[in-house]
Amino acid sequence: MRMIWGPQDPIINFFILLPTPYFSDHMAMKGQLSLEYLALCLIAISLISISLNALMAIRDISADMGNDLRFRTTSMRLSNSIGESCAMGSGNHRSAAIELPVDIESEKADPGYIVRIKGGRSSYVFRSRCHVETVRGLEKGLINAINSGGSILLKAQ
Repeated sequence: MRMIWGPQDPIINFFILLPTPYFSDHMAMKGQLSLEYLALCLIAISLISISLNALMAIRDISADMGNDLRFRTTSMRLSNSIGESCAMGSGNHRSAAIELPVDIESEKADPGYIVRIKGGRSSYVFRSRCHVETVRGLEKGLINAINSGGSILLKAQ
């Protein structure tokens, strides 16, 4: 028995007349492209999320550094005004602009006093020849350091 392949074969003619099956080579290629597109989108989204997390961490660190810088500036201004009013003698005063609310404590040390300025998570310590009155919750603004008989009083202006 001889097999004939081609248009004269009735079985082959039947299959040629049928519509293209749903999953032909063309459709398989479209499915592959959509999977590749989906994979690329997932990679892009994951890279964007990683970079956003890094940017948010950088923003938080820079905000903390800004707060530390403002605290150091405030502490230096206060310590300078306390030192100057102490050096000038009784009845003198110096002003300082502070940017953050702070607490100030003073304790006796040999010689003089140790003054501690606290604000948030930071603290600044310096020595003074004069006693500094303890102040809790000194608000931001202009502060006067008044020398009253060798003791420094801090008052808001």
